[in-house]
Amino acid sequence: MRFHAVYWLAHLLAAGLPLPTAILVHDYLTVGGAKIAKSTGVTADPADLAQRYGTDALRWWFVREVPRVGDTDFTEDRLVARHDLELANGLGNLVQRTLTLVHRLRDGVVSAPGTSPLTAAAEALPAAVDRAIDDFDLRRAAGALVAVVDLANRTIEAERPWDAGRRDSPGTDAVLAGVVHACRVVAGELTPFLPGGATRLEAQLGAVGDPRVGRPEPAFGRLAPARARRP
Repeated sequence: MRFHAVYWLAHLLAAGLPLPTAILVHDYLTVGGAKIAKSTGVTADPADLAQRYGTDALRWWFVREVPRVGDTDFTEDRLVARHDLELANGLGNLVQRTLTLVHRLRDGVVSAPGTSPLTAAAEALPAAVDRAIDDFDLRRAAGALVAVVDLANRTIEAERPWDAGRRDSPGTDAVLAGVVHACRVVAGELTPFLPGGATRLEAQLGAVGDPRVGRPEPAFGRLAPARARRP
């Protein structure tokens, strides 16, 4: 705090640069309910965690669990649970099964997305993320991404484009196009938070507006129970 509120301001004044109008100070991180301290052996090495669980999992825990104001307790179980619930089972599974359906039912080609609640939510996502970041609220920004992913999952479950009676209907084209479009927007907005994961998703999904999609590949492997490593 002393460095940011005293020394850094002195450097800015000496250089003739404008001073900040606010200083954002995070609260404490605890580990398993205990204060981090080398003397007690209560630690969490981010380099070790990134090596064992991957940078995506560690980054995602920070943006989803740490609030703008208030203490946050860290456990490895929470890191794994958050990754598997929202990245592996949520976004990753959504992209993989949607692209599988597009290739199986439409030879890897999607139409332009039409008007739907999902398309509207996807179109509103960039502005929602920008507003949250402007407020220094990364958890709210990441939550906006999760909300669109959840809506896309509910949409595809409700419409069931894999059912035999719906495969050739125009409604199936609209559902697949809407979900692919939403996934593409989410992948783009995910970039500042998980650049590696976003790159893997975009390589499969293609660019917004592109009629063709790539072959599905697992973007986020499950960490539990094996807790696999990803570089």
